[in-house]
Amino acid sequence: MNFSRLDINDKEKLNIYFQKNTRKCCEYSFACNFIWQDMFDYSYAIIENCYVARFRRSNSFVYNLPLGNDSDVIKAVKFILNADKSAVFRAIEQDKIDFLKENLGDIFEFSFNREESDYIYLSDNLISLKGKKYQSKRNLIRRFKDNPDWVYENISQNNVNECIDLNLMWGDERNFSYSLDLKKELAAANTALAYFEKLNLKGGLLRQNGEVVAYSIGERLCDDTFVVHFEKAKDDIKGCYQAINQEFLKHNCFCFKYVNREEDAGEEGLRKAKLSYHPEIILDKYEAKLKC
Repeated sequence: MNFSRLDINDKEKLNIYFQKNTRKCCEYSFACNFIWQDMFDYSYAIIENCYVARFRRSNSFVYNLPLGNDSDVIKAVKFILNADKSAVFRAIEQDKIDFLKENLGDIFEFSFNREESDYIYLSDNLISLKGKKYQSKRNLIRRFKDNPDWVYENISQNNVNECIDLNLMWGDERNFSYSLDLKKELAAANTALAYFEKLNLKGGLLRQNGEVVAYSIGERLCDDTFVVHFEKAKDDIKGCYQAINQEFLKHNCFCFKYVNREEDAGEEGLRKAKLSYHPEIILDKYEAKLKC
């Protein structure tokens, strides 16, 4: 199998696969694969008219479940298994488990890791923040807006470097030089910002007293779902995270039913924060490998 690194110029020719995507998993995005490829050694191939991304884990390759028409997906899975008996497939939703069993029989052993579940929300809920369960969020946003010198802006070439500066500040607050995972996260965020226009991302930022204090970036994932890839804010400004969350979605997500805010990676604080917004769906994703 001939896999290659993703190049930014591949986006246009691969759009045919991503534009037809109906899956809500955050992995099914060119931008997601591109911005994380240096950290996880992502590569891709077109197999049986399907887009297939993979990375190496220990002594085996891990493949995202191929993206394409159902009949082609089965052909691609068979092709990969014929070439790589140790292949592991990931980003498999529950209905795709049933799909694989119906078409391939009981050949796979499936496993589940809660750390990789996606948090999916009704966009109306995150924009309106109505009801008692969002009272604390509304209070924090009011606290942020108590300072009248704030403004929301779309991210563009005119202000993208200020967002990169905020990343550095955010990392310094967490002693990022001592954390490999944090370094990877910031590198991926900086890549997303550096290729912001070429990746066709949407972004917004908040200024307070003229200074960029928060930003958020994301994109269309499928027809009814928007995915937020990164969100960063100054920790010392109360309500900053809550305000950028609401303002960004208000400007960019009103035409989507759902918002995917990706995984919690097993971080307790992040899990608590994501649950506090009351997800409509916690999208569990499975891995599959051939039974011994």
